[in-house]
Amino acid sequence: MYAPLRKNAITISGKPLSGKSTVNNALVQSLGYKTYSVGDKVKQLAAEQGATPEDFYKKNMIEIGGVTTALDPYLDAWQQQIGEQEEKFVVDSRIGFHFIPQSFRVFLDCEIEEAARRAHQARKNNPAYVSPKYESI
Repeated sequence: MYAPLRKNAITISGKPLSGKSTVNNALVQSLGYKTYSVGDKVKQLAAEQGATPEDFYKKNMIEIGGVTTALDPYLDAWQQQIGEQEEKFVVDSRIGFHFIPQSFRVFLDCEIEEAARRAHQARKNNPAYVSPKYESI
């Protein structure tokens, strides 16, 4: 069944480092909507479990209330719940449109060279990535 478009529910998807978080923040400031970010959620969950986001993603498991479950279905259900229960929100997620199909959908693209520059800049400023492996783009 087709769900009608909800203009007050916005999902921002796109390629890695295409500016999803930046656009999310700009929309939230401009519209006064709530903000949700899968990347931020993963960082929060990883910190709660004493892991880096990268290691947490690789493990792809999460323990909640003594129960271990796969991370992806947990995040999928979290996004779906936002779509069903919230009003006036922006979700920054590579595939959030799939879990909130009635949302106004935005897709961001980015040239690979620019994405590499952004990744290098972010890693250069993050002590967790101090390594010869990340010395250049």
